[in-house]
Amino acid sequence: MFASQDLIENAPETFIFTSEFDIFNNDAFMMAKRMTDSGVTVNVETIQNAMHNEHYLSTQFWGFSTMTPSGRFSIAQNFETVKNNENELLSEWKVT
Repeated sequence: MFASQDLIENAPETFIFTSEFDIFNNDAFMMAKRMTDSGVTVNVETIQNAMHNEHYLSTQFWGFSTMTPSGRFSIAQNFETVKNNENELLSEWKVT
């Protein structure tokens, strides 16, 4: 939220993941609006029924179930978004 306008205007396409019950949920949408108003393409994904950083409680990070279904859904959704945009992201990052 404290980024300079110059930094915002020169940001690449951005993906913002937020959780429905995250204390920073509103901040994510305010930042997305600020970036969009500056001409940056922004995609916002909200994980329903999840709290802040709940996706880190998924089995993908710990290797065992922590009994947080929204955490498993959250990380799966994040990976799916990255996978669906892999070529675009790699070309943006100039990775070959």
